[in-house]
Amino acid sequence: MQAALTIAQLLQFNVAVKATNSQVVRHTKTREPPMPVYIDLSTHVRTRKKEIVENMHALGLSISYARVLELSTDISHKSIDLFEREKSVCPPNLRCCLFTTAAVDNLDHNPSSTTSTESFHGTEISLFQHPTPDCCGTPRSMSTVTSVSCNKSLKVSCLPLAHHSTTCSTA
Repeated sequence: MQAALTIAQLLQFNVAVKATNSQVVRHTKTREPPMPVYIDLSTHVRTRKKEIVENMHALGLSISYARVLELSTDISHKSIDLFEREKSVCPPNLRCCLFTTAAVDNLDHNPSSTTSTESFHGTEISLFQHPTPDCCGTPRSMSTVTSVSCNKSLKVSCLPLAHHSTTCSTA
């Protein structure tokens, strides 16, 4: 069943419009199935290699590198909008009105190093939510990433250097 769905999505994705007097084939964003998007986002996250993404696109298996950058920028813009609305930094999939606990620990890499260039020290914070059959929380209002980006800029705004709030909004 999954193989048939994958082939169907590839067929839909590769029904493209060829620009007049051009070798350039343009895929329609409004008809972009999830599988080609998933393949390239997944590949890019794991490898960070433009060449691999472009090779997959040339074979008709996935979206272009430019589209990967457009989608990742759109996700970043939506995350920053959520931060500015809530005035706190929390994972976008965290739910409101749900009991949440946190574990905090130090991260140390090569702590026996004598130079600061060979060591790393940081803090890890893990959040755990505890849904029950009576209360599964409510989703936070992060606008979804659409297949057609509203923002044409590939530049992402900088986050502020510090913010004093440490809890997620429950409004």
